[in-house]
Amino acid sequence: MTRKPNAQETAEVLRFIESSGQSLISRNCIVDTIGENPLSFPAMIRHNERTRGDVVSQIMNLRFPLLNQTGKKPASRVWIIQNQTGVQCATC
Repeated sequence: MTRKPNAQETAEVLRFIESSGQSLISRNCIVDTIGENPLSFPAMIRHNERTRGDVVSQIMNLRFPLLNQTGKKPASRVWIIQNQTGVQCATC
């Protein structure tokens, strides 16, 4: 069982989500952004990439509905951030 994300990790991910302006966002996009901008994610960058992905999934699953409910690969998860028509998926 994976540990529960702490408050700083949660705040870093949610701050990125709010600033992204996207309606849909993928786990890969969030994890890649953390790796590319380590100074903006001091709590998340301490984890290896797999753990980062697990923590991101936990944070996002608690707050946003999944777009692809049947996807078996965790890296392919996409969450609905805003409910709008004609949205495009956020990709990095």
